[in-house]
Amino acid sequence: LIINNFCFRHDLTDARPEAPDTLRYTFHGHVHPGIIIKGRSRQSLRFPCFYFTGNYCILPAFSRFTGTYTVQPQRGESVYAIVENKIMQLP
Repeated sequence: LIINNFCFRHDLTDARPEAPDTLRYTFHGHVHPGIIIKGRSRQSLRFPCFYFTGNYCILPAFSRFTGTYTVQPQRGESVYAIVENKIMQLP
């Protein structure tokens, strides 16, 4: 689905380099990102998240039955974790 300068796809691998919509900011799901937050000891918690890069956003899963792919954001990328039905930006 293309709306103005945005493209919505199930999977980013659906995009062909020659397709004109690859120039649009793309939102997709499929892999459903997650982020791990580590505590001082060996504690860790995993949360579904929105993962934004300069070219695309990967949308989280909203079901407990769907797995998550752990993302490791690079400089300039943003992660918004879903924690207790709220959205929290992570550094």
